[in-house]
Amino acid sequence: MPGEIRYPTASFTPARVVYILKRHHIRAWDHGRKAYRDFVFSGMCEGRLAGERFFAPHDRDWEEISILRFSVNTALPIDLRAALAIEWDLPENGVHEIQCRKALARYVVREMTETTSEGPRRWLPADDGTAATFREVIHAGSLDAFRRRAAP
Repeated sequence: MPGEIRYPTASFTPARVVYILKRHHIRAWDHGRKAYRDFVFSGMCEGRLAGERFFAPHDRDWEEISILRFSVNTALPIDLRAALAIEWDLPENGVHEIQCRKALARYVVREMTETTSEGPRRWLPADDGTAATFREVIHAGSLDAFRRRAAP
């Protein structure tokens, strides 16, 4: 089915449950990759308890806080830019800051910079760190679209 997420058999230890981008995710230690990964609930078919107790390593990306900065897209009509500035109570520099866990930064950037049915993105990255995350999100989205087109 197009757009469907299916995980191959994976062994992981759940650490957190998060609701972001209108879906529930499990932040978990992936035993196969030996790293933390995010899994979407809807992509899971079944689960089993492991026979042994496991304590996952410290999740630095969960503990670290990222500060993401966004500015209103100057390609938008002036009245829409003014409305966004009022709605979001933007400071004089016009930059909106969001603090989030580093592990969730890609999701926040994706949500803030989504294109709309009315035209261009409303928000754009306002600093180098947020711009780098934005490029990762755009690149990942391009790869996902390519994989969906290439799937049988």
